[in-house]
Amino acid sequence: MADRDEHAGALRVGDTSYGSSTKPYSLIPAGLIALSVIPVVAGTARLLDIAGRAEITEANARFVTAPLPVVPHILAVTIYCVVGAFQFLPGLRRSKPRWHRDAGRVLVPFGLLAALTGLWMTQFYRRSIPASCAISSAWQWAPPW
Repeated sequence: MADRDEHAGALRVGDTSYGSSTKPYSLIPAGLIALSVIPVVAGTARLLDIAGRAEITEANARFVTAPLPVVPHILAVTIYCVVGAFQFLPGLRRSKPRWHRDAGRVLVPFGLLAALTGLWMTQFYRRSIPASCAISSAWQWAPPW
């Protein structure tokens, strides 16, 4: 019994002996990309508004007048969401480890850029609460955090 593998009963990533196939793993990136569709489409619409010199309204004034953090935030989030979803494919990690490693190295700066620009907008953009909101008057006096 000394030559027995100590990890013989352990399940490994991509092991098909427990399930019938590896198809559930392919649903992970599909689900993550599906969750990213609405923010990516909304971000693209916002970029088109900024690039097309949209009419300044109360709802978009903060983005149109100061687009510096918005543009890199939208681009970084889009790249991070789409490329990052494929990091969860065990088959891709196994068959193309260099791609997985290089994509991870690219995703770290994009994730940091998305987070830092998001924090920037949270701290320095004025909140836009519709006047019809029941708590709008109380919200004006709330601290910015």
